[in-house]
Amino acid sequence: MMNEETTSSSGGVSKYFIRLSQTYQSFLDRLTPHTKFRWVAAVVLILVFLLRIFIYQGWYIVTYALGIYHLNLFIAFLTPKIDPALDFDADEGGPELPTKANEEFRPFIRRLPEFKFCFRRSGVLANLSHVFYHTLLHNNEAANNAHD
Repeated sequence: MMNEETTSSSGGVSKYFIRLSQTYQSFLDRLTPHTKFRWVAAVVLILVFLLRIFIYQGWYIVTYALGIYHLNLFIAFLTPKIDPALDFDADEGGPELPTKANEEFRPFIRRLPEFKFCFRRSGVLANLSHVFYHTLLHNNEAANNAHD
């Protein structure tokens, strides 16, 4: 009896989360071709975050850590997935461009694709802004209650 209730309720919860993940993936799939929009939204999020830092005069260590994280993402974005300096035979003098039609040409493939770069950067900024909003809201409420 108890086992049947647990199975049916977990099935409903499982279906809910599957549906939620499908909706989320559908949103990401629709957002993928809009590169300019993603970059503009990321710049706006960064500016809003920096404005909040300057207005409230705090959270400098968190901002410093966020800058290091963004630098790490940017380096991964600029770095090739396969390092050509390490990918050559010992008998050759080093990496060379293809000279014949039958030689393999490998295009530049990023270690961190542009969409994931934008997505991770914006997600971290949105989460930090959300945390700051609630922290500042509670600090302002506490300050208002102290004055009463």
